[in-house]
Amino acid sequence: IIFVEWPDIFGEGVLSPDKIVKFKFVDENTREIEY
Repeated sequence: IIFVEWPDIFGEGVLSPDKIVKFKFVDENTREIEY
Protein backbone atom coordinates (compact mmCIF):
# COMPACT_ATOMS: atom_id res chain seq x y z
CA ILE A 1 0.00 0.00 0.00
CA ILE A 2 1.35 3.39 -1.02
CA PHE A 3 0.01 6.64 0.39
CA VAL A 4 0.50 9.74 -1.74
CA GLU A 5 -0.69 13.30 -1.99
CA TRP A 6 -3.29 13.37 -4.73
CA PRO A 7 -5.43 15.87 -6.65
CA ASP A 8 -9.04 16.42 -5.67
CA ILE A 9 -10.36 13.66 -7.93
CA PHE A 10 -11.57 10.17 -7.15
CA GLY A 11 -11.63 6.93 -9.13
CA GLU A 12 -8.74 6.59 -11.54
CA GLY A 13 -5.66 8.75 -11.67
CA VAL A 14 -2.32 8.95 -13.38
CA LEU A 15 0.89 8.73 -11.36
CA SER A 16 3.06 8.75 -14.48
CA PRO A 17 2.34 8.99 -18.22
CA ASP A 18 2.51 5.20 -18.65
CA LYS A 19 0.91 4.06 -15.39
CA ILE A 20 -2.78 4.44 -14.58
CA VAL A 21 -3.69 3.35 -11.09
CA LYS A 22 -6.84 2.80 -9.08
CA PHE A 23 -7.08 4.65 -5.80
CA LYS A 24 -9.61 5.05 -3.04
CA PHE A 25 -10.32 7.85 -0.60
CA VAL A 26 -8.45 7.70 2.71
CA ASP A 27 -8.78 11.32 3.80
CA GLU A 28 -8.99 14.72 2.13
CA ASN A 29 -5.29 14.70 1.22
CA THR A 30 -4.37 11.03 1.00
CA ARG A 31 -5.59 8.23 -1.22
CA GLU A 32 -4.79 4.56 -1.05
CA ILE A 33 -3.19 3.40 -4.30
CA GLU A 34 -4.09 -0.01 -5.68
CA TYR A 35 -2.00 -1.17 -8.62
